Amino acid sequence: MLIPDPWDVSWTHLGDGIFNSPGSSLTDPATAAANPQGVATTLTSVQLSTATPFSGMVLAANANRKLLILQNTSTATSPDVAPALYFNFKQLASVGNGILLPPGVGLALDTSCPIDAVYLTYGAFVNGGNTVAISAIVGEGVTPGGSAGADAATALSNAAALLQQLLEQLQGHA
Repeated sequence: MLIPDPWDVSWTHLGDGIFNSPGSSLTDPATAAANPQGVATTLTSVQLSTATPFSGMVLAANANRKLLILQNTSTATSPDVAPALYFNFKQLASVGNGILLPPGVGLALDTSCPIDAVYLTYGAFVNGGNTVAISAIVGEGVTPGGSAGADAATALSNAAALLQQLLEQLQGHA
């Protein structure tokens, strides 16, 4: 076999289990705890203005990040030319400094995934016909117990407070 099965550890591996084992799938934070192999995934579409240059952070640092998806979804109609996007980690991106993604190109990092903040800027473009749309997809996947774990702790604390109130009400009626 030339291409391994999607659950083959030589194909994609998180270090703490198989990324896409048979019968499992990527999950949302609400169900991540039920599937310890799963990765809760959030995708964000970033729309940038052609009128105002942009260089800044598009995704905060996350120590629980196990998957990072970056894609240049910029478009243009000929003769206009969409820009290349530059992504960088832990510092501002600039033209020539960072990961270069031409329009329509994406990158998925799941074996060695940076946990630092993600920064974005774009290079030169031609917009004489006013058809350029500059956009990107930025996504991350976190392991269960990451940001979902903080939500579970909050829910548990709220449940304990509610139980305490109910107990006090029951004792008042006894």
